[in-house]
Amino acid sequence: MRMTTMITGGLLAAAGIFCFANPGAPFSALAFVLGIAMLLSGLSHIFAFLRYRKRSEFSKWHLAEGLITTVLATVILTEVVITELIVVVFFGMWILFSGTLRVIASLTIRKLRMKGWAWDMGFGLASMAAGIYTFYNPFIAGLGMALLLGGIFVLQGANSIVAGVHLKSRKKFPSN
Repeated sequence: MRMTTMITGGLLAAAGIFCFANPGAPFSALAFVLGIAMLLSGLSHIFAFLRYRKRSEFSKWHLAEGLITTVLATVILTEVVITELIVVVFFGMWILFSGTLRVIASLTIRKLRMKGWAWDMGFGLASMAAGIYTFYNPFIAGLGMALLLGGIFVLQGANSIVAGVHLKSRKKFPSN
């Protein structure tokens, strides 16, 4: 499951690169690729939780991220109430949520005195900043929607890869 989480992180990043390669494409042309990448990523996070829940304290963050990503992917793939006017804010909420989870997970990793917590913190803060930016400037002042989505997906892919790296840990919180 660890490797699967990292591979699906790579798929999210590849979907972001696909967006960069098609900067003028309408969302309807990108939706299937983005939705499938999100669905695979969400499911891999859920399965990672199921596999590592007894061995890792921070696996619960994988469950939260997996559930929200799977639900959002289903919305994208079924085209329920998603219009091009709200798609940037929609993905902004996703990356803000994921960034917040990443920051919380980094604090858990740090408390366990594990190496690599700063990567989680850095990507989490970057994700939160990107999410907040989409709320303040949803039409991105001349930046194409596909380019913004590409950036969000590349960042989200990096988040999944870093999260997958920490899955192998068997550390749990010490008993109080």
